[in-house]
Amino acid sequence: MSNICVCKYPLMIIDKRDTKEIEYLAMPLEVIENGEISVPDIDFQEAEGLDGIIRDYVVVRWQDITPNMHTKKYDVKGHVVTAGCELSEAMKEADGNLQCDSKSIYTVLHPLEEWVDKHVIEIYPVNGAN
Repeated sequence: MSNICVCKYPLMIIDKRDTKEIEYLAMPLEVIENGEISVPDIDFQEAEGLDGIIRDYVVVRWQDITPNMHTKKYDVKGHVVTAGCELSEAMKEADGNLQCDSKSIYTVLHPLEEWVDKHVIEIYPVNGAN
């Protein structure tokens, strides 16, 4: 069974219908708050997965991680998701570990093959027309 992406967005749309390619970043309307959209940084990176195997990833950085955050990495269907909360929002459990009541996603490492298959959409001219 192949990994199914847990992330519905962002989608990269590459419009090849004209003489020059135009690239778009598509996001669903429900992630736009008060007319503003948080545009992630997207980059390529070779990194070690949580399974110890080094592979190529597309890193989608939604928020910068700072020292005043409590974060943890999770494997979600082959993706490495870094999520957590501000230290001021974390609660200390009886065993001394910190626990976030609600979490934000900071970064998602998408396996490169999955990114290309599930997040990149190319639009071509119909029957060679421009």
